[in-house]
Amino acid sequence: FPSHEKHKHDIAQYYAMAKALTLIYGIKYEVDHIWPLSGTSTSGLHLPWNLSVMPRYFNRSKGNKAPEYAN
Repeated sequence: FPSHEKHKHDIAQYYAMAKALTLIYGIKYEVDHIWPLSGTSTSGLHLPWNLSVMPRYFNRSKGNKAPEYAN
């Protein structure tokens, strides 16, 4: 697997974007793992291509589930 150290800068950009969107829109944004780190049937990785930024309420409502298109 690729080294986490190698991707630190790219990962940090997602967290910076979530922080900026929170300040701009006044609602909390979070970094989501598209494929959950501890899913029930599969697990993702903490790497840039498995991250997205979304409002907290949406992230929390989707829970620890894999993307719908994967089912």
